[in-house]
Amino acid sequence: FVLKLNASGSGLIFSTYLGGSDTDIVQGVAVEREALFVTEMKRRSAARGASGSLEVVSSAAAEFVHEAAPGSFDAAFCIGAAHALGDYTMTLRTLSRLVKPGGEVMETVECGRP
Repeated sequence: FVLKLNASGSGLIFSTYLGGSDTDIVQGVAVEREALFVTEMKRRSAARGASGSLEVVSSAAAEFVHEAAPGSFDAAFCIGAAHALGDYTMTLRTLSRLVKPGGEVMETVECGRP
């Protein structure tokens, strides 16, 4: 399932699921610069039978997005790592450049931490 919630997290904007035909596929790219995390992502992906669906790239986020062609992705997500691209605004701008027209961009923000 894929869910999109409103900004407060209290309401559902849309939900969908994959399945129903032989052509549904999910492919993703995870970018991580720490070797230990790269190794663990690959191990967990393989353990779940998804190693062919997830490419784990060992790179700094700023280097990866600099080399990626505009419009390369259907969706882009930043999960708690906006600092890697400067700040929240720069991250949203960068991810928006990477998605195709009409693509989804999502960024998580940590709240309530000193």
